[in-house]
Amino acid sequence: KDGRIVKEEVKHSRPAGMQGFLYNMRRPLFADAAVRKALGYAFDFEWSNKQFAYGEYARTDSYFENSDLAAEDGPPKGKELEILEKYRGQIPEEVFTVRYHPPRTDGSGNMRENLRAAAMTLDAAGWKLGKDGIRANAKGEKLKFEIIDANPMFERWVLPFIANLKKIGVAANFRVLDPAQYQNRMNEFDYDMTVGVIAQSDSPGNEQVDFWGSEKADTPGSRNYIGV
Repeated sequence: KDGRIVKEEVKHSRPAGMQGFLYNMRRPLFADAAVRKALGYAFDFEWSNKQFAYGEYARTDSYFENSDLAAEDGPPKGKELEILEKYRGQIPEEVFTVRYHPPRTDGSGNMRENLRAAAMTLDAAGWKLGKDGIRANAKGEKLKFEIIDANPMFERWVLPFIANLKKIGVAANFRVLDPAQYQNRMNEFDYDMTVGVIAQSDSPGNEQVDFWGSEKADTPGSRNYIGV
């Protein structure tokens, strides 16, 4: 009956899953892996967690977080490697060498190194800073997008992210929609980015096809929000 102990028990028995920013990769902008990588450097989770959640959140780096299905440290091995080998050349080579970890900061709010890494990534990918302070590619397409949500409470998390993006020449805005409009746009995949949840269980099943199946990427109303 110790509140602290109960809290820990709940924390370690919750269903696996992920909440975060979902990029709609149907958009040409987010089909560029370099853009997705760079934007990740601009989100200061550690600072936001301290400011808005009293340090209670844990950063997720697996879609099956907090379960036996979560990725382990080190390169894949055994049966996992055997399966992945079938797709070598079709998936990023780094899958065979390292486990993904999101960028981290010291939580001070000073993230110059991360923003420098983001800017260098965009420079290398051909997104150059224009006179208007916004990056553009060789086609003249601007690096700008909209984040939508039906919950205004996420504004406190999103606005500092947008401010960091502005420092590296990325123009983003946050728009709160009424629930019906938000659901309609999600059903039609009419969004650039949103905040969403991909819930998992210890016994993943047919829902995985809805999350990741290529056929579902073009099926209105499916849960393949990212457009894999």
